Amino acid sequence: MNDINKTLANSLDIDPIDYNKDLNVIDLTKKDDGEFASENIRQMIMKGNDLIDNLILLAKSSQDADAYDVASKLIKNLSELNKDLLEVNKRKKELKLKDNDSDSDDVDDSKKVAFKGSTSDLIRLINDTKTESKIEE
Repeated sequence: MNDINKTLANSLDIDPIDYNKDLNVIDLTKKDDGEFASENIRQMIMKGNDLIDNLILLAKSSQDADAYDVASKLIKNLSELNKDLLEVNKRKKELKLKDNDSDSDDVDDSKKVAFKGSTSDLIRLINDTKTESKIEE
């Protein structure tokens, strides 16, 4: 921490901010864009929570209306980020379910087939069925 930060912290009677925290490094090789977006949103929320704490301390110590206004806007933005995170996770789950359904559809296609054969076989079967129904009448 440099001398300016220490001096400001002492003069404002607040705890200094440690900017040398370990930063979370995002793995850019992730296959899933949804996971990448989720991780970014989580990090923004975590950093925003730290900022809210510091802004509230600043607003309390300065009694400045603008500081309270900035803190309230940040709280609103963080609540929107939380909603965005939930939406991203919801979409990820929907895509996984859709992928699982399409995978299972590929496997079960043979069970859904009503007739298996060539077109000429189908026409012959239809004609035979018509002939049988005429004989029964």
